[in-house]
Amino acid sequence: MVDTTRRLGSGSGLPPAKRAERTEPAIVTPPGGPPAGRYGSEGRRRLPTLVIVLLLAAGVAVAGWLALAGQDRVHWRDVGFRVLGPEAVAVTFEVEQPPGERAVCRLEALAADFAQVGSREVTVGPAQRRAARYTARVATSQRAVTGVVHDCRPAAGPGE
Repeated sequence: MVDTTRRLGSGSGLPPAKRAERTEPAIVTPPGGPPAGRYGSEGRRRLPTLVIVLLLAAGVAVAGWLALAGQDRVHWRDVGFRVLGPEAVAVTFEVEQPPGERAVCRLEALAADFAQVGSREVTVGPAQRRAARYTARVATSQRAVTGVVHDCRPAAGPGE
């Protein structure tokens, strides 16, 4: 009988029983850990991780603060509109903002197909109360079917 394992190159040249008996040398770690100074101290390995964790936590805190601080101080609500004819619409709206501050609101007049047929920015405030109601006229290029507040933002300066 012919040994086919040797011809196929899959064996080590030893009979199968001898191959099973071979063992690799064990890696032994000296008692008490690795040799001193070989891999650096524990404190040095933890320091970069601690710094990264603290920087990430600070970044999340700053992002959260910016998100909350950046929330609009001005809120608005459409109250109604009145079509004044083919050339204008009156938009009535309510604005909530800190008393004594001003806001700039952009009003839009829309046609039946929702196309914008008029737009106007109006400065509102300062008011004595947090919420105040305003009505403004918006000129149109054709007959509007509605008038709405597109947005409001805090006024940038005294001239706005």
